[in-house]
Amino acid sequence: MIIQPTKINRKLLLLALGLFVFLLAAQFLFLFATLFGFFLSLLTGAFAAIKTLLTQFPIHGSLYVWTFSVMGLFLFATPVVFRLNANTKAVMMNTAFLILALGAFEYYLGWQHAQPSQEQVPPSQQVHVDITPGFARLSDTLGYVPKANFVAETKGYLQEKVLYEATYTIDKHGQRITPSVREESNAKGLLFFGCSFTFGECLNDEEALPYLCGQQFQEQYKAYNFGFKGYGTHHSYAALDFGLVEEIVDKAPKYAIYTAIPDHVRRNVNLKFWGHHDPKYELTPEGKVRFAGYFDDQPEKESSDFKNLYGQLLEGSNIYQLFFSQQNREINSEDKELFFALTEGMREKIAQKYPDCEFHIIFWDYFDKGKREALSEELLNGLTQRNFQVHSIHEIIPEYKDHPGDYLIYPPYETHPNGKANRKVAQYIAEKIIQ
Repeated sequence: MIIQPTKINRKLLLLALGLFVFLLAAQFLFLFATLFGFFLSLLTGAFAAIKTLLTQFPIHGSLYVWTFSVMGLFLFATPVVFRLNANTKAVMMNTAFLILALGAFEYYLGWQHAQPSQEQVPPSQQVHVDITPGFARLSDTLGYVPKANFVAETKGYLQEKVLYEATYTIDKHGQRITPSVREESNAKGLLFFGCSFTFGECLNDEEALPYLCGQQFQEQYKAYNFGFKGYGTHHSYAALDFGLVEEIVDKAPKYAIYTAIPDHVRRNVNLKFWGHHDPKYELTPEGKVRFAGYFDDQPEKESSDFKNLYGQLLEGSNIYQLFFSQQNREINSEDKELFFALTEGMREKIAQKYPDCEFHIIFWDYFDKGKREALSEELLNGLTQRNFQVHSIHEIIPEYKDHPGDYLIYPPYETHPNGKANRKVAQYIAEKIIQ
């Protein structure tokens, strides 16, 4: 006997079929959830391990370590969790190993940079700096300058340790403040040129070298601070070349003091990732210097803003710095000659504009028994041979060579002069230079 399907049987059949599909889908979703959970747990655990590593041992290039790790682990985990054909799986696995290897190499280079050695101080990028936004602005003469009538609060710290806290007060001329003198006084001008060493990086206003010197000779000398962070010799020369000094100085200068560091040689030829709009000077066949525009004058498809961002992102990679960054180019003889020519140009400009003004150089030399110390000695000897009135830091502070930690902010991570060092230099200037 054949049973004819009824409406009830059809309903039961559809119900059974629906239940079967539901159970099958539930099983599939459970399997997918299990695999996805495993995949997510694998990535979470790996990322937690990387975060712990970078937290305990922070290094320059952490962004790239994270980027390579995320990409590599994703490519590695995908063929492990999901079924892929053999060829696709092989390509993804090999690519993953390559990217993870780049991440490991990036971390290794960053770790190497963080190890103090005789020839290499850990990069300043390891010190995280917070500063009031808008502190600096672009300039069509010096590239960048402090913003006028501005007060900036700054703090530098290494991991959780606060290394310094300071206030930078900028006057109406865009210079860091120094002790004022009465307009009717017969005070002479005391000009200070240089970089962050002159500006007083990491220090409060009253601890900067120009301020200390102005304080010692109130109503006798008015100090002017033409230094700023990251400046080179070309900035100091440009301030004279473009007439900025004449616009600001209202007391006849008697002394001009340029604080030089060996790294100015690199900065003068833009071997750095900041200040792409800096003034560019070149050597003439006669050994003089001529203004050659700005470092970012070359016609390029991308805008200078994009170039700055792109350059800073690339400079954040240890691998890029090792193989491609111009910062790793060796200083050549022409770079050194440009340093001497710019310094000679400063002396000539000051003599032309202010015949009664003496030009002196405070030279912060290195003592690390490596390439930097050799460069330091070569520059110091070159300045002496060219009859500059040069005063080396080992002459000013004899104990600095053996006890540099007493005179720097927090070596080897933050190596700007501290207040104690500036007080020593100010005392030397008062006793040996200003008579």
